[in-house]
Parts: sequence; structure tokens; C-alpha cells
Amino acid sequence: MKNLEQKNLAKYDYFIFGCGLSGATLANKLINENPNKKILIFELRPQIGGNIYDFKDQNGIIIHKYGPHIFHSSNDKVINFVKSFSKWKEFRHRVNVKIEEEEVPLPINFKSIDILFSLKKEEIKEALIKEFNGAKNTFIFNLLNSKNNLIKDFGNFIYKNVFENYSTKMWGQNPLNLDKDILKRVPIILSYDDGYFNDKFQAVPDNGYTEFLKKIIDNKNIKVILNTDFNILKIINNKTYILNEEIKKPIIYTGMIDKLFNYKFGKLDYRSINFQFETVKVDSFQKRAITNYPADEKMTRITEYKKLSQQNLEKLRGITTIGKEYPGKFDENSKEFNIPCYPIYTKKELENHKKYINEAKKINNLYLLGRLAEYKYKQMTQTVDDALNLEIK
Repeated sequence: MKNLEQKNLAKYDYFIFGCGLSGATLANKLINENPNKKILIFELRPQIGGNIYDFKDQNGIIIHKYGPHIFHSSNDKVINFVKSFSKWKEFRHRVNVKIEEEEVPLPINFKSIDILFSLKKEEIKEALIKEFNGAKNTFIFNLLNSKNNLIKDFGNFIYKNVFENYSTKMWGQNPLNLDKDILKRVPIILSYDDGYFNDKFQAVPDNGYTEFLKKIIDNKNIKVILNTDFNILKIINNKTYILNEEIKKPIIYTGMIDKLFNYKFGKLDYRSINFQFETVKVDSFQKRAITNYPADEKMTRITEYKKLSQQNLEKLRGITTIGKEYPGKFDENSKEFNIPCYPIYTKKELENHKKYINEAKKINNLYLLGRLAEYKYKQMTQTVDDALNLEIK
């Protein structure tokens, strides 16, 4: 490593692997607690940001390179933290789904029912209200298991046209075999509420996530080195080495835990996304920022980014940028699917991950943080909260 000699490692007090939201938040927390300490962050990619990295394309539109991100939270500690580094634009996430020739709100709600079931809409809504006793929402498996034939038929239609193909594309397996927590990510809303989230804070940063992250780590005692393969970190006999030098100070690792331990218990399975961006010469490509396409053979959704970033649309008339998403099995050697995005919560994967966690517990100065190390899908609010609450000895 040309810009870091081994002898310089001794001057740092903390070593963080990964400069995404987890690593950056933790670095800020550690500096606030220990202003005179020094932190060294190693980042695998040529830029900071992890999967929330964004940039302006040739049209001046802010693009989220690794898929759309909307920050939503009801955690005051998290909200106050993110607000201290950026101004935010309110963004109430509302999604459409293409079913046959209709675009309807997703999650499916009463308006969706009105559009899709015009002849039986009142009957279906009344049955749902009675069946679920005034609850705000329910889930697809509850509809499929209902003893009311009307609700069951409605559930089967929604399953076939929304969940089945979309989830099979997304996760590479029958959705009924998935953990119920995954299916719960998209409820059935028992009202006309068409919001995707119900958190009190829902927004996107004024100048994008990359600028937001730069401010989080803007401190003379935080150094970031980009384009660094995490294999410079070695574990030998429960001791940690960076560039072959034994390190006894705290190391926080946010990368793939199975790779850290050289796949000792086998590779953990992830789903990946191939993101493809296109410039389209129209004012507006679709009704909402994000539309899901469950019927498409390979694509899951399209994001229209100027609607997500809420940039000055008057200056962007006649042109827009869209991002199409194609899921597949993660393979670090693949050209299309080399980003580990979503852990697969099968019994086997969770058992193997537990073995890696137990290995990590044997190492006193090693801390695991973030979705890859913890093998856990996290919303950004949980990512920030976990980093702010991580205790480093």
C-alpha cells in the first residue's frame, strides 16, 4: 500500500474497515467521545458511501448508484444525528405497482382495490375490515390462510400478481419458503393510506448522501484510504494483523464476515442487484419516483431519480434519468451481480453465520458492525442507531 507504511499504523487508535453509513457514523461517534484519538478507515471502493453513494450524472440529476435510498425514522436520537450534517427535503415515499395494465398503489390498499376490483370493491373492503377487526394492516399469508373465500380469492390474486413473481426474481426461490419477516416488508394496508412508511421523519438529503457522509467524517483525526482490499486484515490464532503487523487496538469490521474468516464455514448466500441507468427524453417517465414491475420476467422496479431527489424540475424539463433493477445471485467474480445486497435468511445461512459470530467473539479487539458483518438487512435508521450504540472498549 503506497500511501501507508506499516510504521504509521502505530499512531492510530481505531481501525475501521468500510466507509459506508455504519463506518462513518461510528467514526464520528468515536471522535466525539475521544477528540484527541486518531481513526484510520479503509474503504474497498474508489469512493466513500458504501451502498448509499450517489453522484450527479451528465444531466445534473442525483443518481443513487446502488439503488434508491429514502431515510425514514421515528428515532429522535437518529433524526437529530442526521439533521446535524445536512438539510433534508421531506419525501413521503409512495410506490406504484404495475398489475396487468393498471398502476396501483403499493403496498396494496383500498385505492388499489377500487381500481382492480371495481365490481366487488365494497364487498372486499368490508370483509377485510371485519376479518381483521379494524387493524391498520395485515400480511399476505393471513389473506391466503383466511377461511373467508372472498378474502382468500383476493389474497390469491395479490399473491400471484404482486408477491409470487417479484419475490421469486428478488430472492431466487418460492416466496412461501422465505422467512415471514421478508414477506412482512410489504403489508396489505386496510385503508386509503398510500404511504410506504409511517415514520415521522421521511426525507432525502439536500445535496445527496455522499456530501452528507463527507460531513460526518470531516475531522482532522479521521483518515480514509480508498481502493483498499480488506484482505490486508488477517486473523491468525485469534490475533489481528494489518499489513502483517499485529494490531491490539480496536478494529471495527463492516465487510463480509465469511470472507474475513476465509470462508471457514462456507460462503454465506446473498442476493445482488444489477443496476442499469438510462437517460430518457421526456418530462416524466412514470407517475411516481418508484414503480414495481412484478410481471416483468427479470426486472423488479424502475426509479425515476429526479422525482426522488426533488431537484428543480423546471431546469430538467424534457429529460429524465431512470434506473432499472435486475436481481441475481451474488458472485464476487460476476460482472453483473458482484454487490452483496441482501442476506438470504435460510436456516442453513443463519446457522453458518452464527458459527462466524462465535469465531469473532474469540478476538478481543474485533467488533462487527453493519449488514454484511452482521448478515442482517437494515434500514438506514437501524444502521445509524447500531453504530451510535456500539460500545468500544
